[in-house]
Amino acid sequence: MGHVHRPCSGVIHGIPDATLGAVSFQAPAPRSAWTWDSFKQAQEAPRLGVIVIENGNVTIQYLQSCDVTHGMAPYSGA
Repeated sequence: MGHVHRPCSGVIHGIPDATLGAVSFQAPAPRSAWTWDSFKQAQEAPRLGVIVIENGNVTIQYLQSCDVTHGMAPYSGA
């Protein structure tokens, strides 16, 4: 689904999709639009996802891995 550093889900042409948050920093939402020059990480805690596939069902549980203040340092652009 891509590398977006943010939890997102939806349905495209009847096909469910989902992305997971990052275990480091979260990217800001796509609205309002940002560029790498204006990038500021979202003040959201790092997350990881647990995916269970069982009996034809897919369940994704998003788990916060730590407090936002314990995440990685802000992106420096380097």
